[in-house]
Amino acid sequence: INKIPLVERAINAYNPDWKTTDTIVKTPLVIPFAQKGGKFVLDNMLKYQTLNKKSVDFEEARNKTFAEYSEIMDVAHHMGCLLCFDYGIIKWLCDNIRIY
Repeated sequence: INKIPLVERAINAYNPDWKTTDTIVKTPLVIPFAQKGGKFVLDNMLKYQTLNKKSVDFEEARNKTFAEYSEIMDVAHHMGCLLCFDYGIIKWLCDNIRIY
């Protein structure tokens, strides 16, 4: 929860003592983006926040298109965890930009 500022803010608004007391939030948190981008962010956030890995460690990101990356970055930005995915974007750009 601490890794996703959007979720942390929502829970803090519901119960500021959520870290020490059992808390059940009954109001759904709406993320106004396609499920595919959100799933990628949630599935890979912890893996991508470490920068001491090699590009081979980011297999699921290497074959994304620019449109897919754009969707992922929009979701990550909305959720407040954009920095977790900087490395993947930089690696994609390095692999796909050609000098003419």
